[in-house]
Amino acid sequence: MAGAARVIRRPGHLANAWPVVADVAAALARVRALSTAPDDSSDASLDLSLAAANVGRAGGDGGRFASALDAGVQVATDTSGPIDRARLLDLVALAGWRSGVLRLRDDALARLDMLRRSPARVGAAAVLGLEASDLDAFADRQRTDRFWWPGRARQRGYVASFGGFLGLDGPWQAPPDEWRALDVPGAFAVHAGDGWWRLDADVWGSALVRLASEPEASGALDPNVQIVCRPDSYLAWIHVRDAM
Repeated sequence: MAGAARVIRRPGHLANAWPVVADVAAALARVRALSTAPDDSSDASLDLSLAAANVGRAGGDGGRFASALDAGVQVATDTSGPIDRARLLDLVALAGWRSGVLRLRDDALARLDMLRRSPARVGAAAVLGLEASDLDAFADRQRTDRFWWPGRARQRGYVASFGGFLGLDGPWQAPPDEWRALDVPGAFAVHAGDGWWRLDADVWGSALVRLASEPEASGALDPNVQIVCRPDSYLAWIHVRDAM
């Protein structure tokens, strides 16, 4: 129908192109086996199933968490043998962030700064779905550009789409038509239909909640980051103009 908004496309992050395991329990079982030293059964005491469930409750993807952790632990053990509990916890934190849990961002970045200066860097890179050679650039860029990953330039600066049509499990009955930056890094207000919504996002994850009233715009707008709204789409996009 001419002039009608498109409702088919689903929201998502373009950095999440790699596949997710279908069997979460099997992936976590592999992690337990690989991360338990033969003479130290205490390494198996971390409840990974609970961690995956908590990731889902916190807005992340439990399947992506299991996939990322499985990949990282396999690479780490291939490089240096079974990993101890402390290193497993580091990789769990990275996997939680990688799966879209925004509140783990600061902790994960702190752990990443430590891991990238050790032999554990290869496991950390695998958890994040990166080549080990890209890990330093990623960690450095994330400190000033939360939407950067090595593939962003190939996507012409587009990072993620969000929102969607209410009839297809999205939040909006009308296409988004206005936006403004808020005074928190990675936070934006987006108008759709009869209300405003707050978006918090980075390269891996996003959270969208309805606001009670119209928010004030921030005076510290990053001119390189914008929200792209189109009148024919229920999705909006995060876009970075200076994509490199």
